[in-house]
Amino acid sequence: MGLLLYTKTKNYKIFYSMIIFILFIIAVAVIAYQTNLSHQIHDSILYKIKKLTNKQLSEFTVLTDIKVTENNRQIKDLETRFDQFENRIMKQLQLLLEKQPDITNLIEEEEEESCSIAFVLSSAHSGNEHLFSLLSNNNAKSMDVYYQAPPNMGGTELLAVKTLGLNNTYYTRKNDKIKAIEQQMTNRVYVDTSHLFIESWYDVVLDHFLIQKQCNVTMIILQRYLPAVIQELINEGFVDNERNWYHSYQSKIATIPELPYEGERVRTIDNIIWYLLDIQNKIENIKKKYPQATYLGMRVEVLDSIDSIKWLLNQLNVNVPNDIVFKQMNEINLSNYIQNMYKRTIMEVVEQYNKKGTPIYFDNSTLIEYIN
Repeated sequence: MGLLLYTKTKNYKIFYSMIIFILFIIAVAVIAYQTNLSHQIHDSILYKIKKLTNKQLSEFTVLTDIKVTENNRQIKDLETRFDQFENRIMKQLQLLLEKQPDITNLIEEEEEESCSIAFVLSSAHSGNEHLFSLLSNNNAKSMDVYYQAPPNMGGTELLAVKTLGLNNTYYTRKNDKIKAIEQQMTNRVYVDTSHLFIESWYDVVLDHFLIQKQCNVTMIILQRYLPAVIQELINEGFVDNERNWYHSYQSKIATIPELPYEGERVRTIDNIIWYLLDIQNKIENIKKKYPQATYLGMRVEVLDSIDSIKWLLNQLNVNVPNDIVFKQMNEINLSNYIQNMYKRTIMEVVEQYNKKGTPIYFDNSTLIEYIN
């Protein structure tokens, strides 16, 4: 593995750190086998090994997604962290080899407070504000709940991502958003229900809190009756608001190509359907890239009773208040004709993509479930 990383990065520091890392594990295994330390010391060693290995293996995993260039800041940051890791390894080896009777105290470091955070993976108008309202009203002083906490990463930030891509804007977005979240966090569960999470800041947050800090991260995959979502996007003016809140197939963050029509006019509804399909593809890509997170799938329509809200709060591992405050989301009225027309158009778009051999998330069964 070390040789593979060296070949990928052409970086001797990363290669050297990996070799030291492996030697550290071997040395600890030998020492633990050959000595008769107390159970307290043995448990402490195992805990330290687990913490160091989990953290450093996460760092090495990040390399697989880094575009290697001579001046890549991500590579330089990894070099610094590997240097720090090497120093810690040498310290632990020295302490273990000396077999100090108070080794538990010597190797114990100040532990970071555990953190629990939750975000929403969804399109716009999937019930994000309604979910925020339910969580806020049933907080029981165990959550810090936000909807588009500042900076909300729309407008200028989203435009930059759509124009330049995620990699080219990574550090600017990270500096802005991570600093803000850490200032907003307390020792309670941090929740933001913004739909912009999946558009312009999921990568910097998950890399920092899930991979580096190893927080408990819950991802709520929020869905809503699709014809209702389409209608609200039409009512709001999807095309006019695309610059600040949504994205199109022309943007750098698109995951599926443009609509597969040949010589036919593309209507607003077609562009909206493309956007919704692309959001679902993004969700699947995030699940594959960040399997360490907990994924909680739910339809906003099921949050229609006290029991369902209690279930959600339990899933987030927060206190459930004695008196649940509950209200149903206001739904728009759609005629049967409009609903069926939207469903038929969705099926047509998906069929066209399938004919082109374009990989999209939906098969027939999941699509039918999504539009009903």
